[in-house]
Amino acid sequence: MKTTYEVITTNRYTPFRLLLHRPNHVQMHWHENLEIIFVLKGTIELFRQQERHLLHESAITVINSKEVHSISGDENSLILALQVSHSYIEEQFTVIKELQFHCDSYLYDHQHQIEFDPIRQMLAYMMLTYTKQALGYELELKGLLFRLMAYLVKYYSKPLQGKDASSDVKFMDRLLAITEFIQHNYAKPISLTEIAEQEFLSVHYLSRFFQKFLGTTFSQYLNGVRLEHALDELNYSDLTITQVALNNGFPSIKSFNKVFKEFYGATPREYRAKRAGDMSAYANARASKTPNYLEMNQQDAFKELFKYLPSESQESNFIMQDKMVVKTESIHLDVNNSTPLMHTWRKLTSIGKAKEGLFGEVQRQLIQLQKDIGFSYIRFHGIFDDEMMVYHENGRGEPYYLFTYVDQLFDFFLSIGLKPFIELGFMPSKLASGDATIFVKKSNVSYPNQLTRWMGLVEALMDHCIERYGVEEVTTWYVEVWNEPDVISFWSGTQEQYFTFYQATHEVIRKYPKLRMGGPSLLSPTILNDTWLQDFLYFCMQNHCLPDFISFHSYPFDQIFYDAMQLDGGMSEEFVWTAEEMSKYWTLSAAEDYLSQVIVKARDIVVESGANIKEIHLTEWNSSGNQRDLIHDTCYQSAYIVKNVIDTIDQVDSLCYWTSTDFLEEFLVPNQVFHGGLGLMTNNGIEKAAYHAYQMLAKLGSEMIQRGENYCITRQGNEIQVLLFHYVHTDALYRRNDVSHLNEYDRYRIFKHNDPLELTLELLGLAPGSYQIRKTVLNRQWGSSYDHWVDMGHPVHLHSEDISYLRSVSLPKREIFVQLIDQQFNLKAELSPHEVQLYEMKRI
Repeated sequence: MKTTYEVITTNRYTPFRLLLHRPNHVQMHWHENLEIIFVLKGTIELFRQQERHLLHESAITVINSKEVHSISGDENSLILALQVSHSYIEEQFTVIKELQFHCDSYLYDHQHQIEFDPIRQMLAYMMLTYTKQALGYELELKGLLFRLMAYLVKYYSKPLQGKDASSDVKFMDRLLAITEFIQHNYAKPISLTEIAEQEFLSVHYLSRFFQKFLGTTFSQYLNGVRLEHALDELNYSDLTITQVALNNGFPSIKSFNKVFKEFYGATPREYRAKRAGDMSAYANARASKTPNYLEMNQQDAFKELFKYLPSESQESNFIMQDKMVVKTESIHLDVNNSTPLMHTWRKLTSIGKAKEGLFGEVQRQLIQLQKDIGFSYIRFHGIFDDEMMVYHENGRGEPYYLFTYVDQLFDFFLSIGLKPFIELGFMPSKLASGDATIFVKKSNVSYPNQLTRWMGLVEALMDHCIERYGVEEVTTWYVEVWNEPDVISFWSGTQEQYFTFYQATHEVIRKYPKLRMGGPSLLSPTILNDTWLQDFLYFCMQNHCLPDFISFHSYPFDQIFYDAMQLDGGMSEEFVWTAEEMSKYWTLSAAEDYLSQVIVKARDIVVESGANIKEIHLTEWNSSGNQRDLIHDTCYQSAYIVKNVIDTIDQVDSLCYWTSTDFLEEFLVPNQVFHGGLGLMTNNGIEKAAYHAYQMLAKLGSEMIQRGENYCITRQGNEIQVLLFHYVHTDALYRRNDVSHLNEYDRYRIFKHNDPLELTLELLGLAPGSYQIRKTVLNRQWGSSYDHWVDMGHPVHLHSEDISYLRSVSLPKREIFVQLIDQQFNLKAELSPHEVQLYEMKRI
């Protein structure tokens, strides 16, 4: 054990440090700064003022400036430490130098613990604010810090007596001199007598000094210093045990062994042998600026801390209040200067796998989707999965095909106005060259064992469809070659094998001249960071097999997840999309215009290649690909959809939201209704806020008049449509997939801010007259089935009448009124975060 003067680096811009750590043994030390310790888990031992205290979970204590203390814990203990620059606070409040804090919750019984809750809540909220890092968070943190310090001064400070203050300075000077001497001379044979003479003290007094103020004897203290230096040489040098002992002040190998075993429970030789197998872990710990802290899982730490966050009603007591963001824009409605809209976002919808399209619930949802919104095509995985029972081989090993399920599926799609956008995949197991699979209901992702048989399968499917539906119908369909061959989890072969595979498939499809085929359905990090698409286009040009369209997917995750998916074997087929599992891989992009960036990059690649590609299709997109991302169910998703559709409108030939329904069998279908699924509807058909956002988009006109950061104005004949939205991006903590400040029933703490928006649009150039205005509002109170589910008590299981109730109360708010307009109309709206509003204006 040694006592050190710890230098805690702060500055006038960030006058504090906020740390989460597991204390193994933090040596006797002191510092100028004030320190607040909050025990989040387990038990720690605190030594201070000649006493030892046990601090259990939720304990709060304040360590005063220059107060000597040590902390010990084990692998189960977890603390939050706030270290505040004493000099900075003194500049703002000079009286603090005359105060001493006495804030120790461990000295009080259970009934009095509630008195310390405001401190716990402020510390938790400070860490949340720090990790979210919204614009201006540094200023907000300073405000929270001053609020906390004012609270401590008011309720937990006492005047520092003059005698105590002067003796404190004398004591600190002596302590610093003694410990610095030992640090510089530990390798020499120093004694208590030598130090006593140097400090003009008696040996008896100095012995009591160590015991009283440092909680240890002189010899124990000196041995602790020597051992810490000896540890470095044991771990990071090839010196013999004897050399290590002599280098660090031990008179013999025998004394070194004895002291070392007393401290560490093993001899130096045993210790070195054990650590040899774990050098990397120790090196990481040694590299830390704060030694003797154990490693921890950050997300677990945040979970322990954020359970102390104040409720929404309590937050207003001490945090910065939400402020209305005000925006005004003048817009001249020039009827002669509009742009035609194709609404290509409405061209393509999706379900998970082909077999799911035969399920009654999925079909019911698709019928409703077509009635309320109306799409032209539908995309899905697994047309050749074993469960579709298409590919077979007879006793002689010859292939034959059964299309019963395919017929039922396509018959249904066409009956509700949806044309197939056929993704050719996955590989029938009898045709596969390997056993690599993905998903709970296994889909084989291998290269074919015989390429000619794959070609025969594709040709048989096309011939059958033409015979059943007619060539004029089938040639209006799309055929996409495979799904995400850039990701090893979806394609176990090489890039070169995919190119060969694609070329062979192209040879088959070209037998049907008008049928549109394409690919390669790449993931967005590949588009942004790799040359995969460029290589593919070069191959196609060199081998005269250019596709009719390019397809790709957009999920705004950064490179980490993409790299994980590329590991040998990819993610296991048993992989379950939970927050805990995803935290090993997933980080989301900070870019709010990620979708736009991916589209622009894909289009640029095609143009720069010189390839004559007629169409570009974005065949999957969502705010994440995580099927257990809890914000998928919230009102956030509605603003996310509207913003991205408006930002990228008609920039690609289709913009396919993945997916229309939560009813996906890629992974286990959960019991929970609002489990964070990808769909517009829950697995039992409850419309989410995202669904209503698409309904509102479907009411936009066929001409674009103007669009801006928070609005879009269109026209249909003599009618005007104004769509407003207030998108708020996720915070930095959530984008790292730390979901510790989010739970199943509270999913709105993970955004950059919670400020409402006041938006005024000055619409000029309207024809004078009376207008009927239909206003539709979509927010947490109106149209969010998740929020209504929470309000009704968040039941795990819903009966049919519960489902009917939720669907009936979770509708957007509608208002109809008449407004007399004389050329100009000032549309003033207040929008809460994630809110969407639609105004349909018709002159009457």
